[in-house]
Amino acid sequence: MTHSPIYAAERRHQRFVLQSNRSATLWIWVAILMLVPALLTAVVATVVALFNVPILEQFLVNQESFGSWLNNIISTGLVLMLAMNIAHTLVLALVSAGLAAESIQREHRRKTWDLLLLTGQSARSIARGKITAAFWTLRRDLLMVVILRLGLISVAYVVSRQGPLMFGSPVPQQNHLVVLLVITALWTIIDSFTAVALAIAAAALPARARLMGGLVGLLVRVALMASGVLWLMMVFGAMNGSPDRPTYAVLGVIGLLVYTIFAYCSVWLAEFALRFAGASPHPSPFAAKPPAPPAPFTFTDPKPTPAP
Repeated sequence: MTHSPIYAAERRHQRFVLQSNRSATLWIWVAILMLVPALLTAVVATVVALFNVPILEQFLVNQESFGSWLNNIISTGLVLMLAMNIAHTLVLALVSAGLAAESIQREHRRKTWDLLLLTGQSARSIARGKITAAFWTLRRDLLMVVILRLGLISVAYVVSRQGPLMFGSPVPQQNHLVVLLVITALWTIIDSFTAVALAIAAAALPARARLMGGLVGLLVRVALMASGVLWLMMVFGAMNGSPDRPTYAVLGVIGLLVYTIFAYCSVWLAEFALRFAGASPHPSPFAAKPPAPPAPFTFTDPKPTPAP
């Protein structure tokens, strides 16, 4: 996939779009004032939960034991982490959908769509190249969303331990938290990939069906996000309700498999939309093929000439 010409071209163009449309000064100030403290809070909360550092539990149980300045710093960090979880998730969803849709609409606007079809690239190659390029371009934003969500899950894990610890009930250990964090990270990645594929599928439809396809894709995207949050809450509840049983892990793996199927179906929808728009389902036999690698150079000594 990384050797696809469509993938390489889309990566260059989308990197240019991001660099030219984001105001550098505004973006830096927003990152310093809100995003950086939220990310630092998420990283600290994850480390505290994984290594069972008691500072966060002490803050939740007895805030008066901390100084006023430390109390304000921790409270502000937690609020920023929660706010940026919501805000940056929306930003990632909008930007990824916009980049994916722009990659198709740009071809129609510049009258290069027919030229792209004449290259002999199949619908599968076009869809996967554009989806992968848009997904890879936003990898840094996706990483920030993953870190913020891991921090939120870690704080929820520490908070959920307080009741069972007070009454002497069993609590889930750190190895359960590691599994839950891995499940959360994988779900975030799969969900973002699905959003990009749905945007490609909607943008590839003909003009008369593009608006309806975009609305349907948005509804599906919202439904997948809402169901994902509910599913993750069920996994978290199963972990707290039965800390000695791997029920939560089984539920998490089943959910990841279901979302992987949705991701595959979204890629198939993008391929189907491109076929409907005129792309061939199979690569053309006349398509340009990459040149074969040169044969390795070997040096052999000539046979000695026998003496007369």
